[in-house]
Amino acid sequence: MYLFDRVEEKDRSGTFQVFAINMEDNQAYPLRDDAIISTSASAIEGFSLSISCHPEKYVYRGRFNTESEMKAFADNVSGLLYDANKKNDAIPFAPNVR
Repeated sequence: MYLFDRVEEKDRSGTFQVFAINMEDNQAYPLRDDAIISTSASAIEGFSLSISCHPEKYVYRGRFNTESEMKAFADNVSGLLYDANKKNDAIPFAPNVR
């Protein structure tokens, strides 16, 4: 299990990849497009979010004040993964050659 603070997309030589970033340890963990985002709400533990990329699991270190904040974060991560996958599958633009 690894902790992360934020998620971001990076262009690595024309290939788009999404990373879970651990700011305390200065680590970036690559997320695959088949990642499973899990959320939970508990009266004792509060709201939590994790991302599973078998066999690894990444747990969000931050805190969510509301369930809607947690859902918005999960939707953002899902959107980043979808967009990166879509960009990687796109046909590259080729200018008109004469």
